[in-house]
Amino acid sequence: MSEHDFATETLAGWQGQTFPLRWRIPPKPGAWAALILPGMRYTPDKPLLHYTALALAARGIPVAAAWVDYGTEAFQQAEPQTRLQWLLADAQAALQAVRRRAGVKRVVLVGKSIGTLTMGALWGMGSLADLGASLWFTPLLAFPAVQKAARYVDSPALFVASRGDPAFDADAWQAVEANPNARALLLPRGDHSLENPADLADTLTLHQQVMQTVADFLAALPD
Repeated sequence: MSEHDFATETLAGWQGQTFPLRWRIPPKPGAWAALILPGMRYTPDKPLLHYTALALAARGIPVAAAWVDYGTEAFQQAEPQTRLQWLLADAQAALQAVRRRAGVKRVVLVGKSIGTLTMGALWGMGSLADLGASLWFTPLLAFPAVQKAARYVDSPALFVASRGDPAFDADAWQAVEANPNARALLLPRGDHSLENPADLADTLTLHQQVMQTVADFLAALPD
């Protein structure tokens, strides 16, 4: 647990396997709470998710992060449908914990890469009736569930991607641009972590642009 974390809960997800849910600021009664879903090898302490958590906290929104390692051999070797069920089981356990907080009426979901697949699947299942807003970093729009959510999600949503990301799908990005509830930030360069491995200064420039967009997006949310 980092110096920025307030408390940690241990949750049981896929097949009873446990993982930490770490709260960034004290959970408290209120209209909003946020949940961060990690990427395959992109944990909540990585820059995009770490600074988004700080931005949420600065907005006064209690935020929890699911610390699940999907880089394990067991997950990697599982069948695609099993992996999806695994992701959903973990996310549903985390969502249930966040929703237990008294007075929470709207949830902000934040996902990176494979975390956006989880978000798209949850949305398609009708499991996000209390979704107040969502942030999708490097969304896996090649998956129909993610593309459909991008096109039709009816609460404020921010999608961030890069033309330099091997996972970027230019045709599928049109779903984001067609949604009047979605804000789209498409960077001209940057890898799947929205970084330039050959140029630290450029990476910081890209991240500054992303985080300014995140801050503006969160500032526009109602109280």
